[in-house]
Amino acid sequence: MLDLLYNRRSIRKYKSAEIEQDKIEKLIQSALLAPSSRNRKPVEIIVVVMADSAVSDMCTQDSSIVATILQLTAESLGLGSCWVQLRGRKTSAGVPSEEYLADLLNIPSNFSVEAIIAIGYKDETPTSYTKDSLDYKKVHFNKYSV
Repeated sequence: MLDLLYNRRSIRKYKSAEIEQDKIEKLIQSALLAPSSRNRKPVEIIVVVMADSAVSDMCTQDSSIVATILQLTAESLGLGSCWVQLRGRKTSAGVPSEEYLADLLNIPSNFSVEAIIAIGYKDETPTSYTKDSLDYKKVHFNKYSV
């Protein structure tokens, strides 16, 4: 798992190759297996992560878990991924991104789109993290200390 985390980087350039159906199925399975608060499973997938706020008050956190699981599964399958932030963002015309996407994809009003996860075959190779690049100053034991 650590190797996966060291190597997973946001990929913003993809090859035009289609992802094989078996890999898509594995990505979907991994998203459906992701844990959620009280196992309520509020996350629905249009291969755009969205959650039903009527099912759980933890839908933002649960969607984030699913998105993370999807990105790690993509990396394990030799695919690249990138989290595309929507919340708090607007289109060039000033329309909130979530609203624009809800209209575009016919998403019911009780669902909120938490993220888009771009997935594809990498057409770039960013440098992996190394143990030496980790910022251990951010780690505190038992209490926060300066």
